[in-house]
Amino acid sequence: MDLGLKGKTALVLGASQGMGAAIARTFGAEGANVVVGARNAEKIGALAKEIADTNGVEASALAIDLSDKAAVADLAARMKDEIKPDILIYNPGGPPPSAP
Repeated sequence: MDLGLKGKTALVLGASQGMGAAIARTFGAEGANVVVGARNAEKIGALAKEIADTNGVEASALAIDLSDKAAVADLAARMKDEIKPDILIYNPGGPPPSAP
């Protein structure tokens, strides 16, 4: 299926596993460049490499804790000046297991 996403940039947050990872893979398969974000740098690094290698698109990893206000503010600035996503998927899971 061609959704017309070739060359677009998708930022998928909460992408380390499950639905977020599946969404990121699908964007890559449709030809979109993908930035995957989550707390687990190792998982999203592997996912970004998989997406790039499988689909021939640009894919990068962004380690970010979306419960950290300063990190979110930094991301907002980077989205405006650097990442410039055409598509934003905000898919964070629940709180970290150690959170109250």
